[in-house]
Amino acid sequence: MATSQPPVTPDLNKAALLLSLFSPENQQLLRRCASLRVCDRPVFEQILRRGLEGVMAFAELERLFFVERLPGTEPRYQLRSPTREELFDTWWQRTGASPDEAAAALPAELAQLSQELAAFYATRGDELEQLYHLAIVDEGAALALLKANFDAADAQFDLPRCFALLRTLEERPNALLGGRLQEMLATDRTRLATRTLWAQEYRETVPYVERNETSALLDQLLAEPNRWLLNIHAPGGMGKSMFIRNVIARRCVPENIPCAKVDFDFVPHLSNIAAEPWRLAFGTSRSS
Repeated sequence: MATSQPPVTPDLNKAALLLSLFSPENQQLLRRCASLRVCDRPVFEQILRRGLEGVMAFAELERLFFVERLPGTEPRYQLRSPTREELFDTWWQRTGASPDEAAAALPAELAQLSQELAAFYATRGDELEQLYHLAIVDEGAALALLKANFDAADAQFDLPRCFALLRTLEERPNALLGGRLQEMLATDRTRLATRTLWAQEYRETVPYVERNETSALLDQLLAEPNRWLLNIHAPGGMGKSMFIRNVIARRCVPENIPCAKVDFDFVPHLSNIAAEPWRLAFGTSRSS
């Protein structure tokens, strides 16, 4: 009696053709390899090959046309895109679903593999790869790991690390990420964009030495609800601009205090400002 088959997408069809070149055990090995961003010998021997008999050796990966060796003294491999994504999608082939369809239920074997990989990378201290695998099987643990690492990097103004953490999660289809994790990811994207916006001010105020006379000015301003203006005046070269840049980059931005900067030294038609002060409104409106 004929039985109905799940729909096969073009990508799954290509992946199925590719897998048909290999034994069932090697097909499963390749699915496991597609679940990783980078495969080295320890993870291959300890996790990926476990429970599979007669599969290819680690060194044989390099012979596959859809696998590339990464730079470095130790052999590390990566499945080329889009083959990796197509092979990863075959985890769902028995159900006819895909990772992009309404948070399709994670196949049990993939969930178990992801848990094992998260634990493996945790013991190695590789928090990026640990986060990558936790994200689809343990939202609570992934949230805690992301928050701890992002906040630590943010406190150190380590923007490349912040970017790497977010990029790690962005490599996962949204349907595989829980709602709270997607929300935190969006919040941290905004946070990183804000830090990046004021990165030049942060770096250029590294040598700035706070004057005793100005160190408490911002705190005094924020402590008085009815006070909204801080007037600073001094001869040129005394550090007024550096004070403002330092306050923005090292106080307002880290403490999530909304701020905008309008430098009236570069207002067009500066000579006419005294007679036509309304021109300043244009610069203010553009910064808001």
